[in-house]
Amino acid sequence: MAEGYLHRAAKEQISETLTALSFCKNCATERILTDARPDISLRINGVPVVIEIQESAISVEELYARTARYTRKGIYLLWVTPMTDEFTSGSEFRPREWLRALHGLYFGKIFAWAGWANVLPVKFERVEHFKVGGFDTDAQEHLDTIYTPKTIRLAVAATHTLHIGYDFVKLERKQWASSGKIIPAAKLWSAKRDAIKWL
Repeated sequence: MAEGYLHRAAKEQISETLTALSFCKNCATERILTDARPDISLRINGVPVVIEIQESAISVEELYARTARYTRKGIYLLWVTPMTDEFTSGSEFRPREWLRALHGLYFGKIFAWAGWANVLPVKFERVEHFKVGGFDTDAQEHLDTIYTPKTIRLAVAATHTLHIGYDFVKLERKQWASSGKIIPAAKLWSAKRDAIKWL
C-alpha cells in the first residue's frame, strides 16, 4: 500500500525534530529490526522507542501483534494517528475499531499528530442521544422506549499539544480484560501523568 501524504509528513517531521535534540540518539526511519520495520526508531534519554504512525485502517489483531512484538524486544511504543476534523473537541463520530483499540491501550486516550514532534491527546467520551420510539440496532421497532446509540463518541481534546521528546516517558501496562476483549501487556511511550490538561 502506498504511503499517504499525512503519514509521510508525520514521519519526516517527527524524525527531523527528534534528531535535532541532544538527548535523542540513533534516530532512523524504516529501520529493519529483524521482524519489524517501524516508521521511526531511536533512543530518547537512553530508552529504546519506536513510533508507529497509523493513518489507514488496521486490524485490532495486527495492532496488538505489533505492540506485543516491540514489547518482547524491550522497546517502548508510541502509536500516533494524524489529526483529523473528527478529533476536534465537540465532534461526534463513530471511532473505527482500531482507534477504539488504541484508545483502550493508552488508558482512554489517543495521540493525534499536530505537526513536527507535537501530538494532541484526545479522549472519546460516550454520547447519550435519546429519542422516543424508533428502531434499535437490530432493526426492531420500539414505539414506547428510549434508544441510545452505543457507538457514537464525543471527541474531547486536551488543552495543549505535547512534545514526544519532552512530555513522554516509558510506561508498562499489564494485560487487562474488559467486555470480553483483552488488551495485551505492553511497553508504551506515553504522556507524563501530569502533562495532560483536559478542556
